[in-house]
Amino acid sequence: MSISDRIKHLRDIELDIKQVEFAEAIHVSRSNLSNIESGRVNITDRVIASICTVYGVSETWLRTGEGEIFVPRTDEQEMSLIFGEALA
Repeated sequence: MSISDRIKHLRDIELDIKQVEFAEAIHVSRSNLSNIESGRVNITDRVIASICTVYGVSETWLRTGEGEIFVPRTDEQEMSLIFGEALA
């Protein structure tokens, strides 16, 4: 599986969100994300960093496909997410 395939799998299967929502969260256009997912353009280090930061994805998995998809979160991080969602 290529990095393009892993990004599409992450968005479509693991996160179950639309391209526009994913693109907005990582600060790229929907058309740019579409081009990344299809392999028409190469993904930049900035976009990789954004995906890993925003969605808690392992950079190793994203780049190579090895290891776990998500970085384990601490209890404190989980509570912050829960309270953040409750306040939104």
